[in-house]
Amino acid sequence: MEYNHNIELEKAKKEIAKANGETENIIENENTTEEENKKIDILEVTISTGETYIFNFEKVTGKTIQDVKDSLQKLKRNSKSFTVDELDDLYYMLMAEKTSGVHYELFLKLKAKDFMKVRNEIRNFLLED
Repeated sequence: MEYNHNIELEKAKKEIAKANGETENIIENENTTEEENKKIDILEVTISTGETYIFNFEKVTGKTIQDVKDSLQKLKRNSKSFTVDELDDLYYMLMAEKTSGVHYELFLKLKAKDFMKVRNEIRNFLLED
């Protein structure tokens, strides 16, 4: 079998996600190749308490992302520091709010491990091709 960088990269991402206890964002069908697998737009994240949050990215558009960035700027307007939105945890919590209907402050109140799990899942989902 010929080496395919994209396939190997996907395998590595899945292994890392599994090791971190994160959910899979890929539907795998026995009758398709890995390249034919489709990304889904619904993300379920279960935290340590057993509670599951559902994040629906089906209707996220460029405007949605811009609205989240605008909200982030409003929340940080008194801050003198410069941050890149896509590297800011609050950006991901605001995106979590937009896609789940759960207020971002609830995510901020989660235990650190659960907070990081939600943040990582949102970040990984948004960074996928």
